[in-house]
Amino acid sequence: MTPVFAMATTQTLTGLLVLLYLAAGVLTAMRLEQRHRPRGAVVGALVAWPLMLPLLADGVPVTARGPMSDRIDAALRSLGQTLADPAARDVGADADLSGLRLALHAADARLALVDRVLADAPEGPATGEVRAARARGEKAIVGVLDEVQQLRLQVGMAAIAGGSELLSRRLAELSARAGALAEVRAG
Repeated sequence: MTPVFAMATTQTLTGLLVLLYLAAGVLTAMRLEQRHRPRGAVVGALVAWPLMLPLLADGVPVTARGPMSDRIDAALRSLGQTLADPAARDVGADADLSGLRLALHAADARLALVDRVLADAPEGPATGEVRAARARGEKAIVGVLDEVQQLRLQVGMAAIAGGSELLSRRLAELSARAGALAEVRAG
């Protein structure tokens, strides 16, 4: 009778593991739905929930904070809240802001590095060039943050008048522009 008991125990254990896996999928799907993630991600979480766990994160962890970190966080938090608003869901502007957040914080961390280097650098032509490059980098970040605020206004306008395709394209452009901040231009 031992083999029958072992078989029943194995089947029971397998069934229990399958039920736990499906329950975790349902819980993950519910959390994704609460955070207004795209429907495809919510449905996909039912069977592939481990792959959807990064979508539950509020943002990208930031290791080095730069001089504009608070402003970046505030702008992206307000955009995220606008996009998460139930009225904005009809606009169709589902967005993953983590890529934009990561690119902006990476550019900001580079500004912090330049600030630390300039703090004890002797004055000279090279120092002036680095200061000018830093100013261009800060101006580029400010430009992207200004466009984030404009995008928030466009979400409101689209909620009234429609135009979700334009918003999705605009957000993709912003993400690409923020990603381009990674390029260092000396001229």
